[in-house]
Amino acid sequence: MYNLLSSFYYKDKSKYNELYERRINNECAYKLPVFINDNQAFFLITSEVCSKIENIYTLNMKLENNFNFDLPQIAIEKYIKKNLIEEIMLTNDIEGIYSTKKEIKEALTETTSSNKQRRFIGLVKKYEKLITKSEILLNNCDNIRSLYDEIVSNEIDEKDSPDGKIFRKSEVSVYSPTDKEKHRGIYPESKLIDFMRKSLEILHDDKIPYLIRICLFHYLFGYAHPFYDGNGRVSRFISSYLLNDKLNILLSLRLSYTIKNNKSSYYNAFNVCNDKKNKGDLTPFILMFLDIIEKSELNLIENIQDGVDKLKFYHTAIGKIDLTDTQKDILFILTQNTLFGDEGMSINELVKACDKGNTKIREDIKQLQNNGIPIIAVKSGKKLLYTLDLDGIESLIKD
Repeated sequence: MYNLLSSFYYKDKSKYNELYERRINNECAYKLPVFINDNQAFFLITSEVCSKIENIYTLNMKLENNFNFDLPQIAIEKYIKKNLIEEIMLTNDIEGIYSTKKEIKEALTETTSSNKQRRFIGLVKKYEKLITKSEILLNNCDNIRSLYDEIVSNEIDEKDSPDGKIFRKSEVSVYSPTDKEKHRGIYPESKLIDFMRKSLEILHDDKIPYLIRICLFHYLFGYAHPFYDGNGRVSRFISSYLLNDKLNILLSLRLSYTIKNNKSSYYNAFNVCNDKKNKGDLTPFILMFLDIIEKSELNLIENIQDGVDKLKFYHTAIGKIDLTDTQKDILFILTQNTLFGDEGMSINELVKACDKGNTKIREDIKQLQNNGIPIIAVKSGKKLLYTLDLDGIESLIKD
């Protein structure tokens, strides 16, 4: 357990000063070219940090195996899309911004030729680029501003739009629910630009382990608070993008979910490292953020394993029903979608997945329904979406 410097401040001032000197001058300490409340930022590569990083990569291998080898393709595609939609909704929700699945799905299907500008389309399109591993530049402050403009600028009130050369030119503070000032962002803009430039240098410093760099940049972005509004969404997207480079895609689409479920420890880590009495020690934030990644992996592994077990069960159950091969394919594809997706499948999706003609799929679905197979059709706009009542499948086997 890593003891906070601040916890010794009131207990024993001499021990507090001695511990600080011992930490910042430790051979395992890494001093950073930025200052937190006039103290040089630093962190320690402790045994706990090393253990967490090792465990994260071990769990990632297990997650990769479960996801890529235990799941069929339809389940993989549907689960990625489901997590993508939830991640975008939750990154908005953390900021108190209400968004619906319908809005996100509409933005996902938006075409460049459309005249209607959907809400959150910039954020959605960037997350789509994350999935396809398209390169997103994070080399300088102009890149950060461009990312902000693409992701959230259309959702920000005009009064909160950036008014500086790159970022904001006025002061900004973060307040508690009781209106107590918790943190003041870096000011003036010249210092802010310099701080962000150095933070980007830290992000690209390959002498620092990659996962630690993600943790550090996430904290430094929050500390700098370069924009009046939208900082959280931009910062979480950057962290997701960076995680996707080394870890399973699902981790990058699960960050906001895990942060929301660990909101208290997440914001407390910011408060701890922002505290002047902590004297620039960012190790507590690194430990918290690594813990967030680790918890996300464990949750995903559990969820996927549960889905795999159910998929095997229903696959066996479908095999016991007297059906044609195509009808069994339809039911197995619908089972994957029901377990790992968040809405029904259209005829066109089923046609593509089964590699059969439109007429053939429609005829087989109709025949299955007539024979008591619980395929449910729900109207969504102008099309029908098909789902499978899995409890109904179980009852057929029992009968």
